[in-house]
Amino acid sequence: MRDLHEKTQGRIPLSEPRHGFARDVEKRLANVGDSISNFARTRIQRAIERVAEYEIRRTERCFVHGDIHPGNMIFSKGEITGLIDVDWCRAGLDLEDLAYLVMMAVRDYRKPCFETLDRDFFENCLNQYGLHQTDRSILDEYMVLYTLYDLDLFFSTPQMSKRSFFVEYQRGMVEKLCLTL
Repeated sequence: MRDLHEKTQGRIPLSEPRHGFARDVEKRLANVGDSISNFARTRIQRAIERVAEYEIRRTERCFVHGDIHPGNMIFSKGEITGLIDVDWCRAGLDLEDLAYLVMMAVRDYRKPCFETLDRDFFENCLNQYGLHQTDRSILDEYMVLYTLYDLDLFFSTPQMSKRSFFVEYQRGMVEKLCLTL
C-alpha cells in the first residue's frame, strides 16, 4: 500500500476541495446525531477540525482506495497484485487508506463489542507501513473519523444482514476510540 501511495504521490490532480474527507465525515456526524455520547461528538468534531487543517496543508495527493482491506486486495506470492471494489477511489492523502486499513484490522467481530484497542497489534500495523512519528497524532484523528464513517454507513444500510449487531459494535468502537486515541 505504501508503495502505491509513494508512486502516485503528486501525480493525481485534486478534483475536490482540500478538506473533502473531513467535511464528508462532518455530514455523517450530523446523521449519527444523538446515538453517540456528547464526549464522542466533541472528540469527533475536534478530529474533523484537525484533519481539515491537515488536508489543507498537504498539497500533494496520491491514489486513495477508500475501502482498503485484505478482502479488497488480490495477492500473488505474498504480494498485493491488484485491488477490487474501487468505487470509492479518489485523489487523497495516504493516511486515509492507512487509517481505514488499521481500523478494519483492529475490529474483531468475534467479540460482542469493541472492548479495547490492542496496542501492540495497532503499533505493529503502523510500523509495517512505516508511518513517520510526526504523522502519528493525525492518523489517530483519521482513525476516529473512519470509525464514525462506518457507523453512519451501517446506520444508513437498512438491508444489511445483522445490522443491529454491526451498528452496536461500531457505536462501541466509536466511543472507545474517542476515549483511547
